[in-house]
Amino acid sequence: MIFRVQLDNEPTVGNLLGVTAAGNGATPCGMLQYSSLTDEVDINYVATQPWNHLNWNLTVSKGIHQPTSEQLSVHASESSPPFVLPTTGKVPNQKGSYNNTAGDLLRSCSVEGAAAFGVSLVCIGTATNGYTNVYSSSDSISFALLKKPPKTA
Repeated sequence: MIFRVQLDNEPTVGNLLGVTAAGNGATPCGMLQYSSLTDEVDINYVATQPWNHLNWNLTVSKGIHQPTSEQLSVHASESSPPFVLPTTGKVPNQKGSYNNTAGDLLRSCSVEGAAAFGVSLVCIGTATNGYTNVYSSSDSISFALLKKPPKTA
């Protein structure tokens, strides 16, 4: 009898690289200004594992009292409209971007024109040491999306 054993002790990498609105980055204090509700807001991340043994979850939460319907979540190999993810979560060594308009993110807060967000990326390696998963990584950031004040003369 022959057993083939495959070993993979490579860790996962989960990094949130930053967030931009219409190409402009957030300030060091996390303030991100947008001009229009149609401005693209991009959350850039890396979710990878060298041998593609990875499941990941990217969650964007809004405000303090988070209703389930307002939580935006993308899982490995899955995306649900209107939130479109250009990569699948199963692509090794690839950067991704979670793109939505400011209006899509603000939703019920679009009247106020501002909201605070927390972003969490969790990467779980599908390999284990026989008892637990020791090859996981995570990252989190927060930012406030604010309407850019009109220019004064």
